[in-house]
Amino acid sequence: MNLNIDVHLNMERGMYERLVERAQELGLPLSAVVRDAVAQYFATIPEPPERNMPAALPDDPVWELPGLSAAYGDLSVPRQEGRDGGH
Repeated sequence: MNLNIDVHLNMERGMYERLVERAQELGLPLSAVVRDAVAQYFATIPEPPERNMPAALPDDPVWELPGLSAAYGDLSVPRQEGRDGGH
């Protein structure tokens, strides 16, 4: 059974462009390339010992996210009025 999830991703321009190029090369929709990237991500991380008890895994590649701007450029996130304390 397939389940659907709607996700809004903010990512660096370089990363986005790589996903778009990959989709064009493969002749697939962008959503299929993102789905494959997520599947590859989960295939590379160890499963937590108990699924009911979420725990941070120190070797999980998600911890590399703060440093991605060095490789892909600054994250461009639209600011929303009133969400930063009125500044």
